[in-house]
Amino acid sequence: MFNIWNKKFDNDQLFDNVINGTNTIDVYVNGIKVPNETNYRNIVLKAHDVITIAYGSLPAAIPSKYDFGSL
Repeated sequence: MFNIWNKKFDNDQLFDNVINGTNTIDVYVNGIKVPNETNYRNIVLKAHDVITIAYGSLPAAIPSKYDFGSL
């Protein structure tokens, strides 16, 4: 998807935001943290997975599910 938007996303950069001593990139799938050593570009996503990509401070809550209703 990031390729479609022509935007950078990997373990070191999210759009124009580069990791540094203060800001990191954390990825969660269905509320479970993806290990940092995982290549984020290789995460296999399935229909209705809830993806959280956080740069810098984490949000107060990481969502683990979403009610997609009867799509």
